[in-house]
Amino acid sequence: MAVVGAPDVERERGVDHGAYALLVFALPLLGSAVLEAAASLAAERCPRPRVAGAGLLVLAVALGVCGLTDTSAGLALGLGLAGAASGIACSVAQVELIAVSRDGPERAMTRWALFGELGDGLTPLLTAWVLSVGGSYRVVFLLAAALALGHGLLLIFSAGAGSNPASDEELESAPLLDAVRVGLKNRALWTWLLAAALCTFLDELVIAFGALRAEHDLGASAAAATACVTGAAFGAALGAAATGRLLVSVSADRVLVGSALATLGALAAVVLAPSVPALGVALTVLGAAAAPQYALLQAKAYASVPGRPGVVNAFAQIFVVLDVVGPLALGALAERAGLPAALAALALQPLGVLVILGWSRRRRPAA
Repeated sequence: MAVVGAPDVERERGVDHGAYALLVFALPLLGSAVLEAAASLAAERCPRPRVAGAGLLVLAVALGVCGLTDTSAGLALGLGLAGAASGIACSVAQVELIAVSRDGPERAMTRWALFGELGDGLTPLLTAWVLSVGGSYRVVFLLAAALALGHGLLLIFSAGAGSNPASDEELESAPLLDAVRVGLKNRALWTWLLAAALCTFLDELVIAFGALRAEHDLGASAAAATACVTGAAFGAALGAAATGRLLVSVSADRVLVGSALATLGALAAVVLAPSVPALGVALTVLGAAAAPQYALLQAKAYASVPGRPGVVNAFAQIFVVLDVVGPLALGALAERAGLPAALAALALQPLGVLVILGWSRRRRPAA
């Protein structure tokens, strides 16, 4: 909500691009990383639906704080708590999905990405509608709080419908601490987690900076700017759906290479877009082009430590440093050189994926 409503947040709070990035991205991510890691490891033993449901209940409270607070400190506190709670719920839900999937982590993560992008697409539409009828981002926060509350209660009271964590026999044969030690020495795990972490740059960041560019550089209204970036989420949903079909006949590595190359072209179109409609189309193409990357890269990380999705998710939190430094650096760049320069810098993401894929291919014959 604070992402797609970025211009509204900046305007009401009186902050610049750099302070916005600190408030909305960096501080919440710092608060969530440690809690997500602990929850992912706990999900190896605890009933996962109940852990996810508890995370959603805390998320509902945090979103309520965001909608009601009158201070920037209150918003930062609410977003920090929301980031932690949302991260816990999503991490545990992802662990559950990988654990119960019968067709491998790649298909499971592709489905995860598809439904996630549909949610990302509906959020800007809801935000745009609220802004168009005279509301503010506060109303959106309160609506989201009600939704999180309902979903959390549903998960808690239907906990028996989920899968169980590993049995005592399985845990004794492969103790959690041993799995952590093995993971620490697993070079492939760290490689794929780094690649997956880079995908953060083309997720919420590109939507936030796209909305800011639509309003500040191209003269769109707040509602029009928010609607403009909706295309990125729905394009990503189409891309995720197409990825599932492509994997039937095309290897994951080839899909990733094609996605990274297409992402570079689409990002250039976003930077050079001369109007709001052109920006909307470019963001839609960008969303579709980048869609396969996080799902397939995270799936490779899961495959590198079979049977321990909670361990993989816990280690993934180490890369929160990219999630913190990235928004701060891009916010500073946007202040100094403008929003197009900050958007152009996001090309580091697909370039990084291409480099990691090339390095992985060179290592493969020696394995």
